[in-house]
Amino acid sequence: MSFRRPFPKVKIPIEDVSEPTDPLGKLLVSEEEIHDFQGKKKCFQTLLAHPRAKDDVLQQPIGILSDYFTAIFQLQNRPYNEEARIQLERSLKRMALLEDLLIRVIVSNESVEHIVADRKQRDIE
Repeated sequence: MSFRRPFPKVKIPIEDVSEPTDPLGKLLVSEEEIHDFQGKKKCFQTLLAHPRAKDDVLQQPIGILSDYFTAIFQLQNRPYNEEARIQLERSLKRMALLEDLLIRVIVSNESVEHIVADRKQRDIE
């Protein structure tokens, strides 16, 4: 018993296929940035495997940074918008501060209090 297609096979000439009239414009988060964030997310996951990452003091910054990563990946197909990009840039600065805090505490074994005092000192100068 042979299988029969319910519809006849139709060839469409290439000339009849149109190109998209409205290609995707500039995106809020570029492909390069998404690639970079994928790498950062992998490093973040590796960092979380460290025993010091289980410290109760770090659970809030870890959760916040994880939420930032999730939000960025959800924004990857959004069209560019100046106001949204400004908010994204602010979030990226906060992410950098959280990354610095987590790396210094988990890898370098610095205290959170020392890092906060160091940041306050830098802000004064």
